[in-house]
Formats: sequence, structure tokens, C-alpha cells
Amino acid sequence: MAGSSALLPRGEGSFGRSRGGSAVNGSRDGEYRLRLNSPWHEDGYRAYIEQSWRWGDYDGGAERRSRWGVGIERRWLRRHWWAGVSGENASDDPGVELGWSQWLDDRWQYQLLTQFQSPETPLRAERSDREGRLYQAQVTWRQNESRQATLTLGALDISDGNLRSDVTAGLSQRVQASAHHRTRLRGSLSAEHNSQSETDYYSPADTRSAGVTLEHDWLTWRRYDHAFTQNVSLGTASEWERGYGSAPGYDARYGHVWQLTRTWSINYGVGWGSHEYEGEREARWFGQLGFEGVL
Repeated sequence: MAGSSALLPRGEGSFGRSRGGSAVNGSRDGEYRLRLNSPWHEDGYRAYIEQSWRWGDYDGGAERRSRWGVGIERRWLRRHWWAGVSGENASDDPGVELGWSQWLDDRWQYQLLTQFQSPETPLRAERSDREGRLYQAQVTWRQNESRQATLTLGALDISDGNLRSDVTAGLSQRVQASAHHRTRLRGSLSAEHNSQSETDYYSPADTRSAGVTLEHDWLTWRRYDHAFTQNVSLGTASEWERGYGSAPGYDARYGHVWQLTRTWSINYGVGWGSHEYEGEREARWFGQLGFEGVL
């Protein structure tokens, strides 16, 4: 990789409002993440800094969490490793993130990840000063540009003694492609188990899900380095929770991507989802905004 003097900023965020149940998202929720990457060094190294924020309004009160992070990563010969530290305040003991991924050949890739003070810890668990350690392994098989499958195994060890283990399998198949249109079908299977279900955050003993999502991208307009793309996705799933039985879940999203210059783009969208948690139907509307570019 050639060296460069350019900095690479990237940001993404969302804001949601929910009606009905409030076991997971609360009545309102939001999050954002900003990241600034240094230029790639010719040996494949670069550094980064991050700032993230999560919040939610629940029946028991609102919860706000901000987090900073710094790290370094390297890519070379189909290998990628990264290491970073993060925390809420510079005076606190920082959390650590370590990751490694490698393509074994043109079809198989594996990835290993561990996080101490993981951001995957539920917000309402963090409110009680609990921390989570995440251990994750993922295997990807890619037959070609049209078909790909992944298998992910994860365990989140929360400091209150709860061990959240999950497995997820996904298959992505491109079903149509032309100069301006591309359609993809995604299928997924997932299962999660929590060793403790009597907690002050959403922690069902067992859940299962099987779903399918149809995605379509339409390159509506292009002129030199400028382009405008519309995208839409529709998904449905059969979801099951121990003690409450099965129920259907639905998701829909519509968005735009603007390629403003050769190096800058923005994206935004709106979406809706309807799922049952602890036997209560929760309907959630959300908005999303992101950008990336070169300084």
C-alpha cells in the first residue's frame, strides 16, 4: 500500500422512536460513531481514533454512554490485525479490543475478536456499572461475487454472572444484476442463550430466529465522479422466545447514497421494524445518516 498524507474520516448514526414494548430499545434511542483514520503507511499500518455515543429512554429512566478509542491496524498478504483501547473517561481503566482475520484462499476467511468492556454490553447493564467481555469467531465462505455464507459464534461474559452465547448463520445470494440494478436475497438463522434471565435488562433464557431479506439497489443517476443510488430492503422472520412462544417479525428500510466527489459520499435512510419482546409487540421507526471521505 502506498503512503499518503490524507486523513480518512467516517461517521454513522441513527435515531429511533418505539411504541408498545420497551424491553430492548426503550421509547427513544440513538447512537453514533465517528472514526478518523490516519493515512496507510507503505508497510500496511495505520492508526485511528474513535468517538461513540449511545442512549436510550426506558421505563426506569434514561441511560447515556459515551466512549473514546484509539488503536492501530495492519493489512498485508490477505491478513488483517488490529488492537485498540477505549473507555468512557481517560482516568478509567481502559477496555481492550484485539482482532485478527485472514483469507486462507479465494473462498475461505476466518476472523477472531475479543473485547474487554465491550460496547455490545446492554445499556441498562452498564447503568449498574457492569462490564462485558466479548469473544467471537467467524468463518466466511465466498463462492464468487454472487454467493457468500457466514457462521458466527459469540459469547458475552457480563460481570453480573450472565453468560450470553449466540450462533448466527447467514447466506447471501445475488439474484439479479445489470448496469443500474442489483438485487440480493439474504437468509439468516440465529439462536441465543442467557445463563441468567432474571436481570434488569432484556435477557431471555433462549431465543431463536429464521428470516429472509430482499435488498435492491438502483443506480438512478451518474455523471463522472458523481452518482445517486436508491436502496430498499424488506425482511420478515419467524422469532421464538422461551416462555412466550413464536411470533413474526418485520423490517423495512429505504435510503439514498450520494457520491459527491471521487472521495466523498453521504448516505441516509428511514426504516421501520415490528418485533415481539417478552410477549409485547414493539414497533420502531428510525432514521440513519452516515458519511465518509478524504481530508
